[in-house]
Amino acid sequence: MPNYLPEIETATRAEWERLQRTDATGASAFYFQNILPTVVMHHRRNKPTAVPCELLVSLMGLSPETTVLTTTLVQPRQLVIVASKSAERYCEQCIAFLMEHALIAREKISVRMVNPTDHDALFATLRDVLASSIGRRLVDLTGGKKIMSAVAGYAAWSLGLPVCYLESRAYNEQMRRPEPGSEEIIVLEPPVCDRS
Repeated sequence: MPNYLPEIETATRAEWERLQRTDATGASAFYFQNILPTVVMHHRRNKPTAVPCELLVSLMGLSPETTVLTTTLVQPRQLVIVASKSAERYCEQCIAFLMEHALIAREKISVRMVNPTDHDALFATLRDVLASSIGRRLVDLTGGKKIMSAVAGYAAWSLGLPVCYLESRAYNEQMRRPEPGSEEIIVLEPPVCDRS
C-alpha cells in the first residue's frame, strides 16, 4: 500500500498503529495530536481550488476527524455540525482542532445536537439549517450514523442541494481506517429524474 504522507515519521506511524490495536481511545487522541495536523497541512497544500461554499453542514458521530478533513477540503464560510447527542466531546475536540489550526473561526461554527434515530426531528433540523442560508450549501454525509446520512441526503436533495462524502483512495484493512492523506471529497449533485 502506498504511503500517501511520507511526512509522517515512521516511529509516529508505528505508535499510532500500535495504539489502534490496543487502545482505541488513545489511538484517536494520538491521531488528533500527531497525525491529523500533517494530513490537514498536506490537503491545504495540495487541494484543488474549491468552489466557494457558504455553508457546510457536517454530520458527526464518533469520528470527528471527518468533519475536520471535509472543512479543510471544502473551506466553508459557515459550518454547522449536526451531531449525535452522545458525541458532545467529539464536537468539542473537533472545534478545538479547527480553531487551533485556523481552519475556520469559532463564531462561524454552530452545533445542533440530535437524536440520531429520530428521523423526523433530524429532517426538521436539517431543513431549518439549510433553508436559513443562501449561497452554495453542501451537506457532508460522511460522519454520523447511517440513518443520519440517509435523512441528510434526502433533506439536501429535496431542496435541490448537493451532498458530499469524504472518500479515500486507499484503505488500510489491518487498521480498518483510510490511509492518512488519501482522502478526497466527492460531491453529488441532486439527481435529475426523467419522468417521461
